Amino acid sequence: MKGKLSIEISAQVASRIVCSVLGLVLITQLSRYVSVEDFGVYTLSFTVLAFFSPVVEIGLNTIAIREIARTPEKGPAIFSSVIAVKLLMAVLAFGGAVSFALWLGNDARQQTVIILTSLGLFNLVLGTLDILLIVSHRMLVWAGIQIVAGLVGLSGVMAMIWAGLGLPVIVLVQVGSLFVVYALAFLYLRREMNLGLPDRRMVFYLVRESLPQGISGVITAYYFNVDMVMVAKMVGTEGVAFYGAAYRLLNLMCFVPHAIMMTFMPILTRALATEKEDFSKLFRYVFHLMLFLALPIALWVGWFAEDIITLIYSSTYQPAAAALRILVWAGVGVFLSHLSGYALVILGRQKTGMIISATTLALNVALNFWLIKTWGFLGAACATVICEMFVIFAGYGFCYHYQRVVPFSQKLVRSFVASIVMLVVLVVGRGHFYVTSMVAVVLISAGFFWTLREKERLS
Repeated sequence: MKGKLSIEISAQVASRIVCSVLGLVLITQLSRYVSVEDFGVYTLSFTVLAFFSPVVEIGLNTIAIREIARTPEKGPAIFSSVIAVKLLMAVLAFGGAVSFALWLGNDARQQTVIILTSLGLFNLVLGTLDILLIVSHRMLVWAGIQIVAGLVGLSGVMAMIWAGLGLPVIVLVQVGSLFVVYALAFLYLRREMNLGLPDRRMVFYLVRESLPQGISGVITAYYFNVDMVMVAKMVGTEGVAFYGAAYRLLNLMCFVPHAIMMTFMPILTRALATEKEDFSKLFRYVFHLMLFLALPIALWVGWFAEDIITLIYSSTYQPAAAALRILVWAGVGVFLSHLSGYALVILGRQKTGMIISATTLALNVALNFWLIKTWGFLGAACATVICEMFVIFAGYGFCYHYQRVVPFSQKLVRSFVASIVMLVVLVVGRGHFYVTSMVAVVLISAGFFWTLREKERLS
């Protein structure tokens, strides 16, 4: 096992970085090709997709990974059952997305773009193959599929831009190209899946186990995206364009904790089942790793917010820089809350996660009503940061309540030292965006791989 885990995490992070770069290239070209108003429509359409995606997932992937890690012999039955449930939920979710598009307003172009984007819900059914690759520790294959999907999606969109076609066609090609890639990958791996008729008892068991996590996921998706809808209603699609430009960068930042937890979830699950002390050590280690990465990244993004926005979107989107400076601290919260959220699932406390998510959603809506009226889309950014801080305290509080596990250790000093080093680099390199950014990337990468060395001993 030694060394393999580092390769798996590195492969995931590397693939996410490549996919993020491809996504940034796509957004850079698209934001320069379409009007600010159309870019707002594009952002809103993918927000609606994010609204309904958890309805398809309903927490099934997370529970399936947990169950296969516990009982590998039931893997084929679990996999077939997940596919069947997801297909049904995709049909229902698509119907809900269409209804939501009609509710948003009478703009036929906006409705068309949202409906076409919502076809991406069926990609989530094919995305079930992630379960097979994660539990078999074939992250290199998973990384390869993600990169190919990103390349094909970018190529399709760029071809439509060069052809001078409109936003509806661009969205359709983007969604359709990803479907083709995942379909081919699914067919390639079909023999390993041993697909058969879904087992009725397994379906009911998985749904029962995943439902609290699924509801929590739906609530979380609403929490992360309701502000975009509220900005659209209270400020307009131009506000969505600016806020969405900053929020999209926040989402790109947050691929790292997801990649880390996808690798550590099976390990933490087995550690809890065999030796609770090993679980505590790994829990503290992952918290240290998350904070070690989150703080320096937040400092860099906040310091160069204007340069980053101009580089990716153009100077037209400069109002988004202020929102990015605020949202980046919500990103730190997302890093840390990933660990507590997955830990609650491992502990079998999905209902607790659901309660935290529901409370956070109510808090977020209330704060948005107040802060958006006062400060526009910047108020929405402030509401997001406040809610993320609440999620951190609630999540780790319940982890301690159920397992007496705490995330703190002496190693956290390293995280703050890394942040001080990053701050010194930023101050010294002020005004030299590209050079300072290259130094920052080298420092963060070196610190990340150095920190992984200790993980090998723990695993």
